[in-house]
Amino acid sequence: MQQVNRNHFQQWLKALRGRHGLSQEQLARRMRCSANYIWRLEHGKRYPSKEWLQLLGHVLQLDGEDKAILELFIQMTETLSCKWNNPG
Repeated sequence: MQQVNRNHFQQWLKALRGRHGLSQEQLARRMRCSANYIWRLEHGKRYPSKEWLQLLGHVLQLDGEDKAILELFIQMTETLSCKWNNPG
């Protein structure tokens, strides 16, 4: 399995949002969370749950490489018990 860590998630989420042409506020509305939560995710202050990640995939209808990357983050939450704090 490809190695992923919190920095990868932060960068990926911000880039994903950009590819979909969404502001933090717009993504937050779609995800039914606050824009502050999106900001905190993108800056490593919070980490998503498996359920939040699954909802993200559904809301943005991810496919291809983005879906594959999302699956890595979901697996990370499952197999490592959300140990997002590992530096790397």
